[in-house]
Amino acid sequence: AARNLSYRKKYFDCIKDSIIYFPTCRKLILSKDLIEEAEKYYYEKEDEFPAEYSKALRTVVFNASCDTTQKTREDPIDDEEFMEKLAMEWPEAL
Repeated sequence: AARNLSYRKKYFDCIKDSIIYFPTCRKLILSKDLIEEAEKYYYEKEDEFPAEYSKALRTVVFNASCDTTQKTREDPIDDEEFMEKLAMEWPEAL
């Protein structure tokens, strides 16, 4: 599921002179998109991804993104609407 949804677009950040691939797994997990996609691969169609798994996964990702001990960590630009306008689809960008 993550392979189908994450890092599908790329954006060149000219300020940092680097390429940013998005959407990140972190954003997909927090927005529940990844969990919904994972349910398609989980046993049968009527089965749901266990709530304990999705809660644990979201908790870990949320706590990691709110970690105050890494104040110097540089995150890529979070404005995906801006990046979307200038981004290219990743497979076609090769």
